[in-house]
Amino acid sequence: MLTGTSVRDDLVMLLEMLRQRGLAKRSSALLHNVFSQMQAYPKLWEAYQNTVIEPRRRLGLDTVRRGMELGEIRDDLDVEFAHDLFTGPLLLRTVIRPGSDLDPGLAERVVDAVMEGMRPRP
Repeated sequence: MLTGTSVRDDLVMLLEMLRQRGLAKRSSALLHNVFSQMQAYPKLWEAYQNTVIEPRRRLGLDTVRRGMELGEIRDDLDVEFAHDLFTGPLLLRTVIRPGSDLDPGLAERVVDAVMEGMRPRP
């Protein structure tokens, strides 16, 4: 569990890690090659999913749940759907559109825009 000053700060930190990984992947031919190889070998890909992706995903889901419990995020949303709304823009820019901007401040902009739409309704 993350223990930032707020759920927003924890979400920003998680998305900033995604942004940094996206930048590293772009600048490293080795990482790009390893990623390509993992997709060709299902057992290697499964190990990567279980050891890298899934723990981070669980951390993100836990953070969204905490936001719902604390009233920072609407609790009538599906947790996984809400989590996908946060991570989707970063994954889109790192995987599907790898030439897209990953500028500093992107994590904050994404979290603030998504949280604005997920605030509890009066």
